[in-house]
Amino acid sequence: MNAEGGRMNAARGALGGQRAARGWRLKLAGVLTLALVGMLTLALPARAEGPPDSGPASAGQWYSTQLHLHGWSNHNAGAQPGSMQYHTAWAQAKGVDVLWWSDHNKMYVQSMDLPLNLAGATINATLDIAVPHPPGIDPQYRGWQIGWLDALKSGAGQASAALNQGTLRMALQDPASRFGSFTYRALNYQQRPIGGQSFVRPLVSDPLLTVNVARCDASSSADAFAEIRFGLSWHTDVAQGLSRPQELVYRLAPAGEPSSVVASSRVVTVTIPVAGGSFAEPPGSGGSFAGPQDDRGTTIQRSLLADAGLLPDGDDNAIQELTLRVGSRNNAAACLQLSDFSITSRQQDPAANVASQRPVAQRLQAAYGVVQHVGWEQNAGAWHSNPYLPRTTTLRPGWPDLYPSVFTPVVQAAGGLAALNHPFGADYQPILPDDQQEAMVQDRLSTLLPVRAWKMDLMEMYLERQGIDLAHHLKLWDLLAANGVNLCGIAASDQHGGPLTSPRTHMVTWINAPDPSQDALLAGLTACRAFFGRIDRFDGVLDLRLGPAVMGGSHPVMPGSGQLLVTAAGLPAGAQVRLVQVAQQPGTQLSYIVDHQPIDPSQPVAIDLSQPGFVRVELWSAGNEPIAFSNRIYLQHPRCDVNQDGAIDITDVQSVAGAFNQTVPPAPARYDLHPDGRIDVQDVTLAAQCWQER
Repeated sequence: MNAEGGRMNAARGALGGQRAARGWRLKLAGVLTLALVGMLTLALPARAEGPPDSGPASAGQWYSTQLHLHGWSNHNAGAQPGSMQYHTAWAQAKGVDVLWWSDHNKMYVQSMDLPLNLAGATINATLDIAVPHPPGIDPQYRGWQIGWLDALKSGAGQASAALNQGTLRMALQDPASRFGSFTYRALNYQQRPIGGQSFVRPLVSDPLLTVNVARCDASSSADAFAEIRFGLSWHTDVAQGLSRPQELVYRLAPAGEPSSVVASSRVVTVTIPVAGGSFAEPPGSGGSFAGPQDDRGTTIQRSLLADAGLLPDGDDNAIQELTLRVGSRNNAAACLQLSDFSITSRQQDPAANVASQRPVAQRLQAAYGVVQHVGWEQNAGAWHSNPYLPRTTTLRPGWPDLYPSVFTPVVQAAGGLAALNHPFGADYQPILPDDQQEAMVQDRLSTLLPVRAWKMDLMEMYLERQGIDLAHHLKLWDLLAANGVNLCGIAASDQHGGPLTSPRTHMVTWINAPDPSQDALLAGLTACRAFFGRIDRFDGVLDLRLGPAVMGGSHPVMPGSGQLLVTAAGLPAGAQVRLVQVAQQPGTQLSYIVDHQPIDPSQPVAIDLSQPGFVRVELWSAGNEPIAFSNRIYLQHPRCDVNQDGAIDITDVQSVAGAFNQTVPPAPARYDLHPDGRIDVQDVTLAAQCWQER
């Protein structure tokens, strides 16, 4: 408790003037006091009372939205690290309406320098170099730092390398008429591509390259070269139908040769004359040379952001790869000496870096017609959460890890929604046997139920994640609801790049809203006016109405049956709509009233209204492939729905609290949950309990 309280104090301190506004959220879990009543009344605006709109279930538009998407966070070191433009071009081609970016919170805080720590480095017989971990950097970030230089060679020439006093000298002499090359590719300490959120940093943080270099040969650039190359993010040339990474190349020329900057559509080559000396081929494995004090070289500094500005959407990039390379032909000697390499982001403020991402998003929206909103993904211990916030929020990423019990109320107090991201884990692996998947469902249920899923609002569904298929994602979601933990279902791709061909890439959430603005979509999600599925299989409408209740709302429990109206527009040929009705029954297994029964969506469907639970529908292809899934209509006892909007939520608590200390009448009788003719703390407490247990 002390540790968690400390995290809470830290989070609230960072939020400054919003402390008072969020106090009500942090206290509702317990018994409400008189002071809390006042806080509730002040914290939220009044909401119109009365029944939901009796118009068509599908009022407004349905916007296909990717709610969890990374433009610059290639922490998993994927083969095709994405840019925002890369994903936007794909979304335009697939007919996706909205992208809601959610780069990792630590991507926006680039206070950690990126060194190439050659002091103490060692070289082996194959010229690979083991790089010691930089002093002063937490060992947990070893995967985010350069820990290995992998030696790669092409051609018939003789390559050599040596280290001395923190300086690397690498050389190549190739007799062929075509260029051969000797390259060092930077890897992490596991000898894998570097991921994380330090090496992979967005260019909007203005990374400054500082390095001391020398051309330790006398060859002209016609037959020898030396360069430092940064691989950036992938971009799509829509006209050519090609997707490739952009690059920055710093070509180090002998002193006296001209400098230049040449830019193409994907590569900027900056030629920089540097100091040199007489060529002395470094000895082989484990050797040394005269030392940097004899030939210090030239210290260069370059803004990667400024240089990338010559590329199309050049600011829409993150550093993805680093290579050092020398090349030779016609028996010319090519030699590069390098030391004191570091990258420092000059813009480390998360608010500024988020502010720099928004214009990129708006530029892409104008160019491609795909609406763009900017959020983030928050590390929350072993869990991750996306906050979906109003456009004018003052909350910004950059916090340390915050456990969901801390993070969720902060988000909700700011008028946002908190999502339970990839509930089974973030890795991709082959689908597990069914019994192992079932065990994972029970494991997650045992964790989430006691904490009521930390009062989160949304839960992500995946076709497959952590070896768990869609069916078991749905089962966990349904089990939580059967135990009174009602989370709005959303689908996500969580893509960090390509290739963008996997079926999981196509998972989207359709949100009902009057327009695709951030606040309108947030309102649609708040009401759970949403369904989810595969945009490559379906782009129609899936919606429900049961009496006055629409999808995302609730219908009172009563004797008899009701007529469920299903809107299923744009069905693929041969597709099947299946009805699911589950009783609200605590436990570890589902009690089905209707178990995936095929229905005719053009006809009303009889629904048993006599017991609490929920109904939803699923859309499957003729080949039994998942297509789309509705959210629920809940069957609930009506006592606590005091504002009669079809849902039991914070607005019901607010309504009761707003009438505190009034008699009945003038206060509506339905506010008197503890019927004694007066609205008091007992009524507010009961309303809060209903919300907690919904």
